[in-house]
Parts: sequence; C-alpha cells; structure tokens
Amino acid sequence: MKIEILAMEKSKTVVLLLIILHVHFLKFTIGDNYVDYSDFGNGKSYDGDFSDVRSTTPPTTTNTVKPISGKLCGSMTNEFCVKRDQCGTHTGKIIIDLTTPQGVCDYMETCCQQSNINQSRPPHDVNLMHEQCGLTNVDGLYMTVKSSGQETSFAEYPWVVAILDSESKQICSGVLISHKVVLSAASCLPPTQNLTVRAGDWDLLSDSEIVPHENRLVEKIIVHNDLILSQLLNDLALAVLESAFPRTKHIVPVCMFDDLGSSRLNATSCFAIGWNVIKFTRFFPQKNIVLKIAVDTTTALIKKPDGRIEAHNSAHRHLNLMGSPLVCPTEGSQYFLLGIWSYQLQENQTVFANVTRNLQWINEHL
Repeated sequence: MKIEILAMEKSKTVVLLLIILHVHFLKFTIGDNYVDYSDFGNGKSYDGDFSDVRSTTPPTTTNTVKPISGKLCGSMTNEFCVKRDQCGTHTGKIIIDLTTPQGVCDYMETCCQQSNINQSRPPHDVNLMHEQCGLTNVDGLYMTVKSSGQETSFAEYPWVVAILDSESKQICSGVLISHKVVLSAASCLPPTQNLTVRAGDWDLLSDSEIVPHENRLVEKIIVHNDLILSQLLNDLALAVLESAFPRTKHIVPVCMFDDLGSSRLNATSCFAIGWNVIKFTRFFPQKNIVLKIAVDTTTALIKKPDGRIEAHNSAHRHLNLMGSPLVCPTEGSQYFLLGIWSYQLQENQTVFANVTRNLQWINEHL
C-alpha cells in the first residue's frame, strides 16, 4: 500500500514538472520582460534576436502599413506628425502660418491619419533650363509663408546663401554671383577655417523643407585688396567653391550691376535679404528663417573713402545680417546687387559695402 502511494506521488510530481516545462516553452524571459511566444505572427513585435527560435507553425503574411516614427497627435491613436507634403490630403501650395501658436507638430508638419500617410514624399522638379540671373519665386516655391514679421517664403529669393564654419554653425550670409562664387563681407569670414556654403536653404534650424538644400566646400577666400578691417573699409570678400552649385529653381545667382543695360532700378523697392546670425542668446530660437528687411536707398548716404552706403532700414531692432545682399529690382522684377551688409550703426540704420564701385575687382576673379 505504501509503495502504491509513493508511486502516485511520483506520478503527480512528474505531471507537475511537465506542466511547468510546457509553460516555460511557451513563455520565456528576456531581460525583465515576459514575451508570449504564442502571440508571434499575431501583430505583436519584439526587438530581440530570435534566430534560435523555431516555430512549429508557418508565419502568417500581412499587408499592414509600416509603423510611423512620427509623433502622435490629434484625438485619435492613428494620427501622426508628418511633413506636410507627405500627407495624402495635401493639395496645392503648402501654407505655413507663423501667426498662430504651434501645436503638437512642428510648424512645417501636419497631423495626418495613418491611412493618408505616403511612405515616400512626392518628387518635385526644380531643374532650370536657362541661365537667367536675379529671378524670384513669387510667394515661394511649393510653400508660402503667412507672417506678421519679416520672414520670407521658401526659395522666394534663391540667390541668398548661408556660410557655415567647420562646426556647421552659421557665421554670416552671402550671395551667389555665379554658380561657383559667393560674395560676402570680409569681416565675417575667417581666412584660416574650413568653410561651407549652403544654398537653397530657408530655415537653418530645420530639414523639413520641400526641396533639400545643397552644400559646397570653399576652396579659397579672396579678400578685397584695399580692405582696412579696423575701419571696415572695402569690407568685401569672394568665396570660390570647390565645385559649382546645380542650376535649379531654388539656387539662382543674383544679377550684377554691369549687366543692367538699359533697364532701370526701382530705388523705392530695395531690401536686404539673409539670416540673422545668432551667436549669444539666453533662449535659443526654434527657427531661423530668411528675413527680408526693406532699405530706403533714396535717402542713403555714400560715404568716403570707399563709397560705403549708409541707409535706413525697417528692422526697428538689432539684427546681425552680416554678409547679406542689398538688392533692387528692375521694372521686370529682376534683382541686381547693390551692396553687402557690413555692420549696423543703430537699430534702423545699416552700413553696406558698395558692390557697384568694386565691379572691376570682382570681375577679375570670376
């Protein structure tokens, strides 16, 4: 009798051990997470390595949409922040409203239902078939900005470029005078540093533009022969690039004064265009967009000995647009280069290096 009881106890123990082993076969521990093996193939995912796991049932194939890496937004669990041209509900030119408070999504993104999200962004043809200078993209290329300030639209003035230091930080603006040469202020270009010129950009703190920007390394800096840095006289320098920028709608050289011919400039519609150089600030901004600052050239003073231009502007605040071009349009809205932003005297008064008086020096190096 005692032998039978012992046999029964052993049998129960064996059954219990088999149950435990079965449970551990279905569930196994990786780190501190419990993963249910029976749920594989039913929508659950795991980031670990399952190369040693063998399933007794064939995997099921589903046509589910790839997971979206964007931020969740809206009132539904299947809405994500994506670039505006990536949402299937978008049609026509994109409107960027800078006058309204920013929500969950970045100002260049939209909240889009997962079913409307395109896995790839639509192509945009930006190639140019001609060599015309000083062109603009009225109200922006593919994207228009609604602003109460001085922000421009994307690629509205495609000749302005940013000059970056060896750490990819902006040090000043410049202007394309050919596809391989940039004109800027000598006072903001360190001669011994490796520099990069960025063309076709809009917001220097974002990569969400419709069309990507282009970078080119600077091969050499040519400083004006008569530069007097202590007095900022003849504050001009040329940056010659290692390779030329492509001919596109968002990268176009400005026109030079000696190409004006019989056309006349509208002196009441001149402006400076470029980025505010942010060096020392307590609160770093979320965006740095190309600014357009109206300049009154009708009352400007031409100062000796280098012909620098002193003119009032519409900024009404301190801005550092060093190297930015001063341009004026013809009656046909073709823009010509008049000067380069050298320094600011007061909040609404800027001194520009005179480009029109230095055309011979510029042409010698083009």
